[in-house]
Amino acid sequence: SSYPSSKLIAYCGTFLLEKQGIPLETLHSERRVYFSNQQEHSEAAMYQRGVTTLSLILGETHDQNTWVVRFYKSPGLLFIWGGCFLIAVGFFVSF
Repeated sequence: SSYPSSKLIAYCGTFLLEKQGIPLETLHSERRVYFSNQQEHSEAAMYQRGVTTLSLILGETHDQNTWVVRFYKSPGLLFIWGGCFLIAVGFFVSF
């Protein structure tokens, strides 16, 4: 679906995430086109399960009814934040 405004037009995609036929989550991704500078911007839909992050991005259009959809699985992405925390603790301990 899409919704227009005076500054942009947004295309919204709704996706059902399932595991073995059991619904887990409904994800909403969005693609925005701004009129002022003709830039396009994507809003990713994200799902967190344990330390794994699943991202779904609504991409470019090929024609009126066909879209590129990108799906990324990032295992261990939360460990990056843990590393940042350890660096900060090490900084304060060093004084």
